[in-house]
Amino acid sequence: AFVNHLPQLVEWALDLETRACTSERVVCESPMEFPAMHPAFEGRPQRLAFASTVAVEAQRSQGSPHFDGAVRVDLATGSTIKHQLPSGMFCGEWSFVPRPGNPSEDGGWLVGFTHSEEGSSTKSEFWILDAEHLDKAPVARIRLPGRVPYGFHGLWAADD
Repeated sequence: AFVNHLPQLVEWALDLETRACTSERVVCESPMEFPAMHPAFEGRPQRLAFASTVAVEAQRSQGSPHFDGAVRVDLATGSTIKHQLPSGMFCGEWSFVPRPGNPSEDGGWLVGFTHSEEGSSTKSEFWILDAEHLDKAPVARIRLPGRVPYGFHGLWAADD
């Protein structure tokens, strides 16, 4: 069952000629899901990735996937910086939004929906996190008028 499986960030090297996997490496032992990156670096060598962190105890006790924050992973060293959501609050996938004029891999924001499962509260919020300073308070927390169901996949598309 999913609740017993703790997903990890794994890097595979593929040989396009032979169509074989030439190496497999667990980048980081921390359980995470839904990796994201600055779109300008897709398909190119990169140093950083972002993901949703697995809320291990909530996932096991409630029998369904739960995510309790966002993490920035250094793909070379496996080191992480985590933004932990408040107790009883969970999230889905984070989308990376590039900051105009900042070409660095962490030059942008992570955006996503959160939901409180504390008591009888059904509040949902839209959060904006600074990808360069993931260990700091959110840039914004926007309270929404109703419950937004958990979603697993999202994409930021600029209007230009």
